[in-house]
Amino acid sequence: MNLPPNNREPFNQNGNANKLHFPQAESSEVSEEIEDVKGRDYDPRTVKIIQRSFILLTVVGLIVGVFMAAGVLYLMQRFNVTGHPTQLEQPINR
Repeated sequence: MNLPPNNREPFNQNGNANKLHFPQAESSEVSEEIEDVKGRDYDPRTVKIIQRSFILLTVVGLIVGVFMAAGVLYLMQRFNVTGHPTQLEQPINR
């Protein structure tokens, strides 16, 4: 890169560094795109199916999570991972 040594901001030059032309969108084009996105209505049956699917998947996920947590807790207790560590008595050297 051929930059002057004292240039602390190489990308903040007059214009852009590579002299590339970026086309600017006119305000009417941008407003048309925004209007297209706003006016979308969905079929009420589709919305109801999506809501029901979301609730069903959430409930199934919670139930599976509870059983997984219970299984992990059971295995931790079975292999005594949750128990207190054994205290080893060591002679005190004075």
